[in-house]
Amino acid sequence: MSLYAAIAADDLDGERTDSRQLRDLGDVDSGTNLVLGAEMMTEVGMLSASIAQDVADEHKGTQVNLEWGVPVEFGDLTVLPAVSASWVSDKLVNHYYGVSASEARVGRAAYDGDSAWIYGVGVAAEYALNQEWTIIGAVNYEHYSDEITDSSIVSEDSAVSAMMGVRYQF
Repeated sequence: MSLYAAIAADDLDGERTDSRQLRDLGDVDSGTNLVLGAEMMTEVGMLSASIAQDVADEHKGTQVNLEWGVPVEFGDLTVLPAVSASWVSDKLVNHYYGVSASEARVGRAAYDGDSAWIYGVGVAAEYALNQEWTIIGAVNYEHYSDEITDSSIVSEDSAVSAMMGVRYQF
């Protein structure tokens, strides 16, 4: 079991100026969160939980993450399929997806959301090239609950993300 504390930005994306319909809203800044978490390897896989609280007064919201994954090793390759659920507070929902009365327009209704759930499934992989260098990658699918998708500025109820990188270990 491992415990950790970190300072991290929000997982959600506040870029709006790339959208013609949302450009006038401007981008929203990410919160700066104090994150406390734990990971534990059990007989049924890797369990992890964390809580993140905005400490910079950007939105004062909270996010709780739960994840379960089962690592499978193939020599130097480790594959980790996982499922997750995240609860996000109403303050966080409204920071990213809310629309105030002054921001409302034809086709963009005012919206004041409640707390929401984000469900995910994904797979991550690590391939150790040697003791120092590792190639990493992941693909994730997330589905948003109605408290997010009911917002007039949200057009999709899910998202797919991917990442690749390298890690050097000293």
